[in-house]
Amino acid sequence: MARCEIKMEILFAAVYSAFWLAAALPAMRVLQSLSYRPERGYARIEKTNEFISCLILNLMFAAAFVLFGKIAAIAFVTVNLAYVVWLRTVKKRTLYRKTNRILRQYATNYIILILLSIIWLPLGGLLCYLVPVVGLWVNRPIEMLINRKFINQAVKKIRNSRAIKVIITGSYGKTSVKNYLKTLLSEKYKVLATPESYNTPLGIALTVNNSLSDETEIFIAEAGARQKGDILEICEMIEPDLGVIVGIAPQHIQTFGTLNEIISTKFELVNYINKKFNKLNYKNKLEKSCIKKRKPRVKKVGKTAPLNQDLKSKMTCNFLKKADCSRDGLYYNIKKRFIYSNNCELLKNEVKFRECDGLACGKGGFIDIRLVCRSCKSSFESDILRITNGQNFLFNFGNLFFEGKCHLFAESEIDSLCVAAGAAYSLGLMPEEIVRAASTIKSVAHRAEVKFNGNIFIIDDSYNCSTESAKSSITLLDSFFGKKMCITPGIVEGGNLQVRLNFEIGTQLAKVCDWVCIVGPNADAIEKGLLSESFHKENIFRASTPENAVKMLAPYFSHGDVLLFLNDVPDDYL
Repeated sequence: MARCEIKMEILFAAVYSAFWLAAALPAMRVLQSLSYRPERGYARIEKTNEFISCLILNLMFAAAFVLFGKIAAIAFVTVNLAYVVWLRTVKKRTLYRKTNRILRQYATNYIILILLSIIWLPLGGLLCYLVPVVGLWVNRPIEMLINRKFINQAVKKIRNSRAIKVIITGSYGKTSVKNYLKTLLSEKYKVLATPESYNTPLGIALTVNNSLSDETEIFIAEAGARQKGDILEICEMIEPDLGVIVGIAPQHIQTFGTLNEIISTKFELVNYINKKFNKLNYKNKLEKSCIKKRKPRVKKVGKTAPLNQDLKSKMTCNFLKKADCSRDGLYYNIKKRFIYSNNCELLKNEVKFRECDGLACGKGGFIDIRLVCRSCKSSFESDILRITNGQNFLFNFGNLFFEGKCHLFAESEIDSLCVAAGAAYSLGLMPEEIVRAASTIKSVAHRAEVKFNGNIFIIDDSYNCSTESAKSSITLLDSFFGKKMCITPGIVEGGNLQVRLNFEIGTQLAKVCDWVCIVGPNADAIEKGLLSESFHKENIFRASTPENAVKMLAPYFSHGDVLLFLNDVPDDYL
């Protein structure tokens, strides 16, 4: 009889733990978005609707269990199942990316929940949002071993590769520059780039292990950072030959702490490249001095015979090949090892202060790209023509001018193209090749991407979340003819600057928009910014999700109007 009761207790615990595991899906999604580092902001999940509703459900179940026993569990199962269905249908958000790591994490979480439920059945439910963090610490030794093995495999493969390695970093624009640069370089070389927004050591290692081949001539990696040392870690892994910094802004300042920490972290790339090539230059000087001192053996016949120049040339080439046989001519012909945007004042001033030797791209730089102004006034027809055919640009390469066309519309996109052109030029592409390849470039998905759905224009800038990209998208919105609307959560992870940054976003939107719908916790700051510019309060809406925001603004849509999605609010902020 006792054994039967124990089996029933375990069965009850296993069944209900499965429901609690499903209820904690949002917690796993947040942990995954934080790269499994809960210290980066997991605590804010306690303010979300999902956490609050789950906590209320489990408190109700605990009370029912105390009062009525296991019979209450039947009602709980029904309610919890409805909750999980609501998460998957009404919310319509991706709960997590299916990876081997998250499956291991789920298995550990499930075991912990069963143990808690055996102690007291409601305990697993009450602690279901804490269990993922506990499971993370339990799995950490195993994950560290797996990650280290996986990264070491990638490091070994990339060290043996003949490919030129390029790292792109910055507070914004990294993915756009990476995609543009890949398109430009593919005109001449075999190029591999990290896909989508893979910008962590594990994401880069995945690309290297799965896709890097002996035929790859150039490898481009995007490097992201949320704390000091992140960029240096990627540099030590890849050993870049060329570095690109797109721009610097107070992005992720909540995890960095200060703007100076952001600047210092981004310049870890420049410091690494300078250190690497200072050593290489010293090595090359040493090799050249050895060549000069080394005297070839020449057979004497009577008087001393003169040194044959062809023999000397062959000896020099052989010596250099032995010195570094893993590199080809492209490696030695890189014009500049550091490329940066001259349009970011903060970055430009820092480069000047540090006296960095780099190629400036943008206004006043060696390479610049400017829009050829349209002669006609803005209209619905001209907007359609612009979106369909692209825009004309003037490319300036050191006062050599070339006319070209591309399908980019936001200023931030042109800045990114300019930086990509600088990197491509430094890697051996001729200006004519760059201009020709630029005509095939289109906006990266969800980054100032302009579409026409047959009724209204949509500017999808939902994957950009910096102050600079926001200004650029608002300027682009202003260039259209129709009435203008915006859905935005503002700037997140702004730390102690978040209120001020969102107030400024509100002031900028007020000068351009006819209606604004705000999503998430920054609504007060954005609304104050709007009202400070005498924006009509009745034209300001608040929504719980972007989907609800679209429904609120839908009655105001007219043919030819423009809707801007400015940043997307992370689920853990809702």
